[in-house]
Amino acid sequence: MQTWVLKVYMHCDGCQRDVTKALEKIDGVLTVKINRDQNKVTVSGTAAPALLIKKLKGIGKPAELLGAQKSSNSNPDPPLKDIRIDDGKGGTKYQKEGGGGGGGGPLYLMAP
Repeated sequence: MQTWVLKVYMHCDGCQRDVTKALEKIDGVLTVKINRDQNKVTVSGTAAPALLIKKLKGIGKPAELLGAQKSSNSNPDPPLKDIRIDDGKGGTKYQKEGGGGGGGGPLYLMAP
């Protein structure tokens, strides 16, 4: 997930409402926060900034990208370190992620 900060001129409540509604309709937009005093819009999600800017331009609100930051919760699941494979013979094999391995038994993924 990314967080984008856009500069968008908004002089009234109607402008703010239009900007919010336009951005919230975009697939991949999770949150929209507006600071009208600073003409800043903070958008979090997976939508591309070019799409955000294009959508705002389409409603008569030119926008400028001020910055981006990775969200601290960009990956809520911990990374996988080991893959545990039940070899079907009552034993267990461990392999580092990405290692080869076949077997007809079930595959268990274990997080650290």
